[in-house]
Amino acid sequence: RPEWSEVRWINVDGFSDMHVIHALAKKYDLHPLAIEDTLHKTQRPKVESFGGEESELLARLFIVTHAIEIEDDRLRQEQVSIFLGHKTILTFQEISSEEGDPIRQRIKVKGSRLRNSDASFLAYSLLDASVDSFFPIIESYSERAEELDNLILEQSNPALISEIHQLKRNLLTLRGVVWPMREVVASLQREENECISDTTRLYLRDLYDHVI
Repeated sequence: RPEWSEVRWINVDGFSDMHVIHALAKKYDLHPLAIEDTLHKTQRPKVESFGGEESELLARLFIVTHAIEIEDDRLRQEQVSIFLGHKTILTFQEISSEEGDPIRQRIKVKGSRLRNSDASFLAYSLLDASVDSFFPIIESYSERAEELDNLILEQSNPALISEIHQLKRNLLTLRGVVWPMREVVASLQREENECISDTTRLYLRDLYDHVI
């Protein structure tokens, strides 16, 4: 780590090179159970605490969230695993998503709050970007649901029924991600953990309102 660096963010896209993942796990003292959850890629959004003052392991928060994108009228969700330490944050995902791009742009801006804050604020910013990505999807589905409501009254078309069922499946997928995210953010907000600063905890309160 360069001496000027206050926070280091290591992002891993893909799980093809297990040597890299094991090397990072050893270097940054990541718990084997958390690594196992990261590789399984079917976890609900959650937060778990590992290590700390009374443990041989360094303090780490393990956070699972999901990136969501619309692909061919279907929702595609991608698990993102976040390991938060005091000065380092590691993120793992199978496929690179666009949600981290605005964060990278903000990091490059000299004097930005993100650049001048700690690792926990970066973790909050990544979660905030994930939640913000839900809003355009919800708005799009809301508009389409209204259109389908009008069309179904005007004509009887089997294709409309099929589209309604697909819309319902997509909404259930979205709910399956958003619903547990409420508890994730609430846990981060109320948990007294050495990896989360008081400043970040204030911002998490605002994020919880967004999730609701």
